[in-house]
Amino acid sequence: MKFDIMLLSTVMIMFIIFFNPLIMGCCLFLLSLMLIKSLSMMSSVWFAYLMFMVYIGGLLVLFIYICMVTSNYKFSLTFSSLAIIIEGLFFLLILLTNFILPSKFIMCSPQSMISFPMFLMYVLIFFLLLIFFSIVHIIFQKNISMKNDI
Repeated sequence: MKFDIMLLSTVMIMFIIFFNPLIMGCCLFLLSLMLIKSLSMMSSVWFAYLMFMVYIGGLLVLFIYICMVTSNYKFSLTFSSLAIIIEGLFFLLILLTNFILPSKFIMCSPQSMISFPMFLMYVLIFFLLLIFFSIVHIIFQKNISMKNDI
């Protein structure tokens, strides 16, 4: 559980920092895998598989569109972006060691304040909000339009 939260946070930080469409596509794929893993634990495995197939189909269309619209960004890892990722991981590690229950108690803990369907809805809302902010950030960064002028 702690590893999943740290991996999710790292992927979201990488998604915000890097502007290369290939890295963004990999981050979206990892986010979808983690979302499907959570869905399969909370719900039916077939439902998670179906959601994964639908999500990957939409992700492929979005990835092709982004690759066609954006120019060729070079992948460069600067020291400041690497420092932000490492600092965020250490901060999460400190928070997770003190405030989160062990994963074996989360499923059956009466202290859990969020039921699973409501928790799943919150995860989906947060995920869609993150994607929305990322798309708006990409559009307004270089003043590009969503349509392709031919």
